Amino acid sequence: MKSFGLKRYTKFWLIGLIILLTSSCIEEFEPGSVKFEKLLVVDGNISDQAKAHEIRLSFTSPINAEDDQTNEVLSGATVWVEDDAGNKLDYTEQAAGTYVSPVFAAVAGRSYSLNITTSEGKSYQSAPEELTPAPEVTNIYDRFKVETGDGESTSIPGIQFFIDVDNADQGSQFYRYEWTDTHQVIVPHIKLYDYVFNQDGTAEVIPFSEDVKECYREGRFNELILATSTTSDNGQLKEV
Repeated sequence: MKSFGLKRYTKFWLIGLIILLTSSCIEEFEPGSVKFEKLLVVDGNISDQAKAHEIRLSFTSPINAEDDQTNEVLSGATVWVEDDAGNKLDYTEQAAGTYVSPVFAAVAGRSYSLNITTSEGKSYQSAPEELTPAPEVTNIYDRFKVETGDGESTSIPGIQFFIDVDNADQGSQFYRYEWTDTHQVIVPHIKLYDYVFNQDGTAEVIPFSEDVKECYREGRFNELILATSTTSDNGQLKEV
């Protein structure tokens, strides 16, 4: 009986402690009390790839804004990039708040700064940043993996790709990777006939001669893949 009584007492003490800690950590937060400051948001980058580079300009939104409310964009601005040699590259507004450059490749070792002038005459300028050379990818390989999801019914089997970089200590210590994937699709059964309708309303079966046994699908992923070599003792990146 003593043992049973002690056990019950211990349970009540633990429950009381948990309730006390939980209730003492709750503090009501009023979003309306936060001072909102409308700031310019700049989203973009340049690289040593020969392509059109994109910069998106928008403004911050209040913390109590509706979830489906889109951020206000900055339209009508003058945007350009300038290097340390005085070369200037103008961007053109392709869509509201989206500015695109002509095709160009930034040069490693050069420093670049972004300049923005709004239609109201307000100017912004970034600090010059040197473009460091990107190290070559040493290895690329894949592994089979199952994304568990919410349970067995939502599990998705697939292939996950990784890369290794041996000389990550040369140049920059922070890296961002972008990738595209291409799927090869081979149909198990070749289409031999097609069912077509004639202008008079009749239909007929005709031989299908188009080669559709093998095709490809390409997609680009906007997910950010970031890596750093600051924690590496040998200047290597593994399984990025």
